[in-house]
Amino acid sequence: MISSGVNLVMTVIGFAVSVMFIVFVCTRLVCARIQLRASRRSFPTASRSDLSVLERGLHGMEPLVVASFPTKEFGDQSISSGQDTQCTVCLAEYQPKDVLRILPYCRHAFHVTCIDIWF
Repeated sequence: MISSGVNLVMTVIGFAVSVMFIVFVCTRLVCARIQLRASRRSFPTASRSDLSVLERGLHGMEPLVVASFPTKEFGDQSISSGQDTQCTVCLAEYQPKDVLRILPYCRHAFHVTCIDIWF
């Protein structure tokens, strides 16, 4: 008799946890949909010039900022000694006369054509 009572309690607890999980997932989906709808509603009100600024902000850095990063040829002594000899974007070995862009803070070097796409 006790065993059937324990089984009933465990079944009720399992059912309650399952229902709470389903309610939680549905609530998250509804909240995400409301938030998406609100963000879509506010986006079209921007003017055309604002859209270009938003797109640039979403899709990369200003070209002038990227152009301000230093570049050097791989054959220079400061780059070829003591650093990797492979571009981590395209995985190609650096060749003499390859132009590399040096990131200002970390001093990592990449092919200009490889890294500029990511900026």
